[in-house]
Amino acid sequence: MFDVNAVVFAPAGDLIRGKKAIEAFWKSVMEYGVKKADLTTQELNGSDDFVQEMGTGVLTVRPANQNIKYLMVWKYPPSLSSIALIS
Repeated sequence: MFDVNAVVFAPAGDLIRGKKAIEAFWKSVMEYGVKKADLTTQELNGSDDFVQEMGTGVLTVRPANQNIKYLMVWKYPPSLSSIALIS
């Protein structure tokens, strides 16, 4: 899902760059105890080449859920790039 140039702005951490690093980040998040992520799009804007998606979400974590905010910027193919900001 992520392009080799994608970036994740993780909460309380460094920027995570690239497909492999982002996959490793999400794997560690799941190993930490996140069982599910429910995202709700609040706003969607864009042009021919880019779409910006902002929203909120809930991470299902044991023992309590964590509310988040996110921003995704999608680049239209040929490469489906995305940048995610999660707080």
